[in-house]
Amino acid sequence: MIKSNIVIPVYNEGENIISTLRSIKNEVKGEYKIIIVYDFDEDTTLPALDEANTSLGIEVTRLRNKYGCGVLNAIRTGLEFADSEYVIVTMADLSDPPSVSMRGTRIDSSVKVRYRPCQ
Repeated sequence: MIKSNIVIPVYNEGENIISTLRSIKNEVKGEYKIIIVYDFDEDTTLPALDEANTSLGIEVTRLRNKYGCGVLNAIRTGLEFADSEYVIVTMADLSDPPSVSMRGTRIDSSVKVRYRPCQ
């Protein structure tokens, strides 16, 4: 089983996603799977992911937001789909780049974080 999933909600991030994936590839050590959650099939992020696969050698799981639209619903969709011990959520526009959002995070960490949905 992969230790970590990295969930990235996107909305027309075609211009940013390559930089984001490059940063993750360069800064995150260990075994992980990237899950891209998008709202609609015409999202500009999707064609850019083909380029990322070719130019960076990064494969991602593409997942349509099953709760409609919006970042919170995309995160919820990604968290429910995640199949790893740890899940990291980061934004596609590098507003919280891996160097910040994953600072001090080790994929093999023994720290447990529990997620409980709001009631």
